[in-house]
Amino acid sequence: MNNTIRLSNGIEMPNLIQGIPLAGPNAGMGYEEFCKIVNLSIDCGVRAFDTSSAYGPSEEAIGKMMPSLKRDELFITTKISNVQQEMGDIEKCVNRALELMRTDYIDCMLLHWPCPGYIENYKKLEKEYQKGKLRSIGIANTQERHIRRLQQDDISIMPHIMQTEIHPFRTEEGMLKASKECDIVLQACSSLMGMRPMLSQNNLLNEIAEKYGKTLSQIVIRWHIQRGIAPVFRAFKENHLRQTVDVYNFVLSDEDMNSISSLNIDYRLHPESMNCPGY
Repeated sequence: MNNTIRLSNGIEMPNLIQGIPLAGPNAGMGYEEFCKIVNLSIDCGVRAFDTSSAYGPSEEAIGKMMPSLKRDELFITTKISNVQQEMGDIEKCVNRALELMRTDYIDCMLLHWPCPGYIENYKKLEKEYQKGKLRSIGIANTQERHIRRLQQDDISIMPHIMQTEIHPFRTEEGMLKASKECDIVLQACSSLMGMRPMLSQNNLLNEIAEKYGKTLSQIVIRWHIQRGIAPVFRAFKENHLRQTVDVYNFVLSDEDMNSISSLNIDYRLHPESMNCPGY
């Protein structure tokens, strides 16, 4: 089974993305543990990673590891924080991320939230893409209306990628339809809801997992992939990580796909108003 998704510009993006752990003293994780998780992920077959300038010194930690990594085999997504967006110097933000991660290019650079002024900041991001520093660009934490707004504006490049919260209790059918119309690939953050009881103890999901002889997390990850969405997950223990990525040897039936989608109640873990004034 294919384990990549082709972006509108022809770039192949892995369809399974490990959320980089927050590194640094405030995150309770040191550099050695950070390296162990990244290396374990690669050993388990993960080739795509998601981080942000807002995640402490995680970009810097990636940079320290970079000499030991095969850069051309990895797809790294990072994000420009809300504070950086408010300052407005997008070129500086991109150059800073390149410097911290010790790389000549970034596979995907996203605006972390569609903060007030995001259209102008996105246009600045376009310029950095056109310079060859970024292989793809987009915006995170978006909804369908943000796609429609971009369609109405005079941007040069529609986002290659948008990342937003998607899981069985928030299926984002409208967002998925709009993204396909515009040839935008979706990344799903909070794809497993942090395995909160609402998900992990759901009877339907557990019944489907038992039916296929898989774990519940494997079922949900597979559901994302079959919808054409690249799930961003976090798994830091070896057994959980190996299980989570072992999702290419089975296919969910249409009936089971629809049953999982029927759980939708438009439930959000991360309310917009807490992170993005004027959202």
